Amino acid sequence: MRLTQWVPWMKKNEWVEDDYFTPMNLLEKQMNQLFEPWFDEHKKLDQLQKTFSPKMNISEDTTHFEVTAELPGLEIKDIHMEYKGDTLYLTGEKKMEEKREDKNFYRMEATYGHFSRAIPFPVGVNPDQIEAQFNNGLLKVRIPKPAQIQEKKRTIPIANK
Repeated sequence: MRLTQWVPWMKKNEWVEDDYFTPMNLLEKQMNQLFEPWFDEHKKLDQLQKTFSPKMNISEDTTHFEVTAELPGLEIKDIHMEYKGDTLYLTGEKKMEEKREDKNFYRMEATYGHFSRAIPFPVGVNPDQIEAQFNNGLLKVRIPKPAQIQEKKRTIPIANK
């Protein structure tokens, strides 16, 4: 006596009669289709993490903005910075050390490559007054605030009624 295979979501003509694992293969295919977009996004994120992108902090006080970028392993000659159109552009390249035939890597987590960052600022910054210092892989850039946006402090008297 022959048992009839029954899968409610599949038409009879889609079955391969002699393939015992067809229902499981179909289920696996459908599960893959369900989760594939999620895994593809994570693959893209993983690829982005494999390229070098400097970590930055941007802060302000009453008179200046300060940008601090972590650039470990770079020298001044590897970094280019310019201020154009109310935006600070920081570009450069972190080069990989020369490959040596006598060295086998078990794990390689360091990232290398070109990087580019653009930080917009308010209109009116004077580019001639921007100062930058690079020391031990840390780039600090001080950008003076335009006079019209500097914090003005005034004590307001409170009347007693």
